[in-house]
Amino acid sequence: MKKFFAAIISALILTTAVAFAGGPPQYDTPYIGNTLRGTFHYRDCVSVWEMWVEHQYPLNSVEEAYQKGFNPCKNCRPDIPRP
Repeated sequence: MKKFFAAIISALILTTAVAFAGGPPQYDTPYIGNTLRGTFHYRDCVSVWEMWVEHQYPLNSVEEAYQKGFNPCKNCRPDIPRP
């Protein structure tokens, strides 16, 4: 029984570590691209914080994002100017 609970606890710890593998934007650019999903985001989008650091790609403009083949995030909508 102890081994069973130890296995469950280990699995929960591993799952938690994977869930928090993302982090803050690693670049000081207005937009961050996700090389895994092919989307780009405002740097303050929650999706950037969930994104693995290895998949973050710095972008300086919406035009650059489109030229590089990124599509806009459906959450933060970086293709629509903010008021």
